[in-house]
Amino acid sequence: MELVNPSPEGQGFMDELYRLLGVVWKRKWIVVLFLAATLAGTLFHTMKQPRIYRATATLVIDRSSPNVLSGIKEVVELGSTGYWGLRRYFKTQYEIITSRALAQAVVDRLGLDNDLHFLGIDPADMPPEEIEAKIAASDPAGMLATRVRAEPLEDSFMVYVHVEDQNPEFAARLATAVAQTYRDENLAFKRRAINRAQNDLEKLVDRLRTEKENSAESLLSYERDNQVGTLANRRNAIDVRMKLLNQRTAEFGADLAAAKAAYAQVKKYRRRRDVSKVSYGAILKSRIVQSLKTEAIEVRAELAKAKVTYLSQHPKVIQLKARLKDVETMLRREVRNEIDSIRLQIREKSATLKNLTKELNRLRGNELDLAAQELEYGWLKQRAEESKTVYDQVSRRLLETRIS
Repeated sequence: MELVNPSPEGQGFMDELYRLLGVVWKRKWIVVLFLAATLAGTLFHTMKQPRIYRATATLVIDRSSPNVLSGIKEVVELGSTGYWGLRRYFKTQYEIITSRALAQAVVDRLGLDNDLHFLGIDPADMPPEEIEAKIAASDPAGMLATRVRAEPLEDSFMVYVHVEDQNPEFAARLATAVAQTYRDENLAFKRRAINRAQNDLEKLVDRLRTEKENSAESLLSYERDNQVGTLANRRNAIDVRMKLLNQRTAEFGADLAAAKAAYAQVKKYRRRRDVSKVSYGAILKSRIVQSLKTEAIEVRAELAKAKVTYLSQHPKVIQLKARLKDVETMLRREVRNEIDSIRLQIREKSATLKNLTKELNRLRGNELDLAAQELEYGWLKQRAEESKTVYDQVSRRLLETRIS
C-alpha cells in the first residue's frame, strides 16, 4: 500500500487550528466568566421588563346568514362563492379586524381616548396640563390597531382575535370589545344596505306600478280602436284572396307571354299580299281561313287549266283571275283579322294583368298594414306582460326585504 502525504495547505490549516485552540484553553476562565456575565445580564434585563398578557376572543365568520325564513332570499350576501372568492373575503375580514377604522370604533365604544392606563400615561408627579397635552397628542386608534392580531384557525370559519396588555383584565376587555364591535359593524352594514335597498325598491315598485297600469291601458285602447278580435279573420281573408290573385296572375301572365310569342310569329304576315305560307296553328285552324285557302287552291287549279285551253284574254281566264283576286283579298283580310284579334287579346290580357297586379299590390299593402298592426299589438301585449312580470317580481322582492 502506498501512503499519501497530506498537502502543504491542509497541514498549515490544522496547525493554525491547534494554535487557536491552545490560546482559548489557556484563557478558559476568562471565556467562562464572560459567558456567565452575559447570561446573568440578559436574565436580569428580562426580569425587569413588565409582564405582557394576551387575551383572545373567538369569532366565527360566516358569509351566509342564518336561514330563518325558508324561501326568503337575503338582501346582503356577505362574500362571494368559489375558493378564491372566499379566500379574498376572509382576508378582507382579517384586515377589517386589525384596521384603524375598527380600532377607532372600539376607542369610541370604551372611551379609550381618555384612558390613562391604555395611553400609557403615569399621572404621578405630573401636572394636569401636561396630562392633557399628552392625551391630545396621543393616537389611541393607532395604538390599539398595533395591539390587535387576527389569527385564523386553519380549515374553519373561526378566527382568534388577540390583544395584548399589561393588565390581563383590561386585555380581555379590549379583545371582547374588538369582537363585539366587529359584529355590530357587520350588522349595521347589513341594516344600512337593507334600508337603502328597501327605499330603492319602494320607489321602483311605485314606478313599475305606473308603467304596468299605463301598458295595460294602452293595450286595451289599441284592442278597442283596431278591433283586434278580427285580426285573425282579416288575415285569413287576405291570405285566401292573395292566393287566388297570385294564381290568376300567373295564368294571365302565361297567356300573355304565349299571345306575345304568337303575335311575334304572325305580325309579319299582316302587310304581306301572299299569306298562303302562314303557318301559325291558331290562324290555320280558323274555318274561314281554311275555306278561303281551299277555294284559292281550287281557283288556281281551274285557272291553270283554263290558261292551257284558252288565251289570256279569254273571258273564262279573266273571270277566274278576278275570282282568285277576290279570294286572296278575303284571305288576306281574314288573316289580318286573326292577327288583329291576337293583338287585341294581348291588350286585354295586359290590362287584366295590370289590374290583377294593382289589386295584388293593394292586398300586399293591406297585408303590411295588418302585419304592422299585429306587430304593434304583439309589442303592446308583450310590454304589458313584461311590466306585470317585473312589477310582481320587484313587489315580491320588496316583501322579502321587509321580512328579512
